[in-house]
Order: sequence, then structure tokens, then C-alpha cells
Amino acid sequence: LKASNAYLTISTATGTSPYQHHGSFLFAPNPLFDLFDESNPEMLHGVTVVPRRLVQSHFDPSLNQLRELVPRILSAGCRSIRLVGTPPPKSDLHVFADMIRASAFAQAFAQKNKIDLEHAVITPASLLLKLWRIVQELTSTVAQDERVTFVPVPSLAQDARGFLAKQYYDYFPSEITHANRRFGQLMVERALETVRH
Repeated sequence: LKASNAYLTISTATGTSPYQHHGSFLFAPNPLFDLFDESNPEMLHGVTVVPRRLVQSHFDPSLNQLRELVPRILSAGCRSIRLVGTPPPKSDLHVFADMIRASAFAQAFAQKNKIDLEHAVITPASLLLKLWRIVQELTSTVAQDERVTFVPVPSLAQDARGFLAKQYYDYFPSEITHANRRFGQLMVERALETVRH
């Protein structure tokens, strides 16, 4: 980055991976667990309940690269940084089950973790949503600590429960854990709004 650049730079960096909730728990862990979330009090039945803080401590190291990156970008002359929220999980992720099992990511993950993809179960969407919220909270905390701006996913991109609204994703293999172009445009617009203000 050149210090002479007249434009404010928007950074969409979100650490080692912007999809930690998928990267760690796309396939249901054994034993399956759940945690209390005020925004989503629905609890899975017959599972181990773990403290929210334990899950936070699991995800927190995944933000270390972000913590290192932000000061480096600022020291290089960047005038402003925006950490942009990542899309929430889909309520009907189970529809993608066959696509997930056939994906290169899933096959590599299964091989590394010795998972039988044929019998692997997708993590319940309600739990993935809670994990996603924790990652967003941690990213927001990094932004506060580094005195940069966090751009959260707006409510209009979420359904009534907080999942990604259906108009922001399509049923393609490339969007198993991603959102569509429309979502990307929305987030860029929201980030630009914070620059203008």
C-alpha cells in the first residue's frame, strides 16, 4: 500500500479464515454440543452443553493473524480499515449435504480428521448460527482493540432467526459456505457508508 494513495482502503480481511464456524464444525462433532445464546435460545436435545467462553477460546486464536495484519496495514500508510462481517450460515444447509461431501474442502478435511464422509452428519444450523455469532463478536472486538471499524452484517441480509436471507445465496457448489454477489455488493455499500460518514 502506498501512503500517497488518496483513497481510503477497505479491508475485508477476517483472520486465518472468515468461515471459522464452518472450518471447524461443518461436520457435527462427536459428541455433539450446544451452548446458550440469548439471540437464539433454541437448544439441541440430548447433547453436551458447553460454556460460551470455552467456544470463544477455541476461535480466538484464529483471529491472531488479523491482529497482526491490521497494525501492519496502518503502518504502511493506510488511512482507514474496515473489517467486514462474514455471511451467517444458511438455515437449509442440509440441502447442500451432497455438494458438501463432494467438495474438495470436505474431502481434504475428512482425510485430515479421519472422517467417513459417507456417514458424516452436517452440524445443525442452529449451532452453526451460534458459532458464527461468536466469530463476529471476536472480529468486532479486534476492530475495537485496533481502533478500526467493524461492519456487521445488516439485519436485512438475515431472516427472522438470524440465518442468511435466501435472496443472498444460490444453490451452487461454490456457495456452500459463501453468499452470492448480491450479498457482497451489500457489504461493500455498508462499508462505504461508514467511510462517507
